[in-house]
Amino acid sequence: MGNFGLSIGFLPKFSVGYDITRKTKLKDDSKRSDSFEGYGGINKAYIGLGYEIMDFRIGVNTSYLFGKYTNNKIYATDKFSLYTKEVFINNLTGVQFDIGAQYTFRLNENINLNLGSTYTFKTPLKGKESNMIYTYTKGASINLETDKKYALKEEKDITTHIPTNMGLGFSLSSDMKWLIGFNYEKYNSVNMSFFDRDKEKNVSYGDYHKLSIGGHYIPDITSLTNFFEKVTYKAGAHYTVTPLILNDQTINDIGAFIGFGIPFGKSSISRLDLGFEVNVIGNQSDVLIRETHYNVKIGISLNDKWFIEKKYY
Repeated sequence: MGNFGLSIGFLPKFSVGYDITRKTKLKDDSKRSDSFEGYGGINKAYIGLGYEIMDFRIGVNTSYLFGKYTNNKIYATDKFSLYTKEVFINNLTGVQFDIGAQYTFRLNENINLNLGSTYTFKTPLKGKESNMIYTYTKGASINLETDKKYALKEEKDITTHIPTNMGLGFSLSSDMKWLIGFNYEKYNSVNMSFFDRDKEKNVSYGDYHKLSIGGHYIPDITSLTNFFEKVTYKAGAHYTVTPLILNDQTINDIGAFIGFGIPFGKSSISRLDLGFEVNVIGNQSDVLIRETHYNVKIGISLNDKWFIEKKYY
């Protein structure tokens, strides 16, 4: 008959985070400063159902996407004491569907070859956008909620979408011991100007490509005496071609990750996941973008049998 599995989770889908200042010299020798900043993101709460028969597995996820992000633009010159600020606040929701399949080839008693693929359907996001424009003097503090007289406010319905996504991967594994895998992921090209209000002529968007390698190792998951032998040790790396294109140059993202899966108890299969990641965005010779990000990741994996058949009456 096969086996069913159920998964429920909450994860960030994507985040917006940037703070850029551009300074230019005008014809009258005054200086203009344009600042662009963004923050926030979209999260997802999902429920997944999987089915296994023999060495074949198939699964479906349904996700509810929701979140808010803000884009600000500030214009100023040293010739005037007035600043102009434009604010876009976006609240979006949507429903996303994913499907996936995996097949396992038994190479011998201990080694398996796993082949898998995933597909995410194009996802519409709908919501409200509030657009406010106001001026203030240098050094002044303006509260958008109370200082209505300074702001020109507009609210409208908005619709955008997350493009289709395809993933292919394979891995070699030994049951309950180790795994090493490779994965390729692609998002189709999408016009991201909805998320980036600075519509510069030198900015365009292409396809997203990501190539990953990673694995984990568990010394002895059956150990009852040595705690560290039950810990899952993880490591990985990725190379990403981001969709952002500046001055006809693609922007790359290279990253590495190490982590640990710590069991809650001697017999528990639930774990506390801890990880540290480093990402470098841009090329070494790139003067357009060069950033290094350090991320700490914390997660909890809860696993248990929900239904146990009675054997004694």
